[in-house]
Amino acid sequence: MDLNLLLKICLLVVIIGVGLKLLKVFTSMIFKAALLILVCLLVLKFFKLI
Repeated sequence: MDLNLLLKICLLVVIIGVGLKLLKVFTSMIFKAALLILVCLLVLKFFKLI
């Protein structure tokens, strides 16, 4: 049981570490994409109001 718990904890730590590295790599791209989507939505709402 203890070994299984340790293995699960190690796996979680590794997955979190990899996830954080991927986030650091893709954060700028995701941020730019989100900003583009927000701008597009705002423009669409603006034109719908007019």
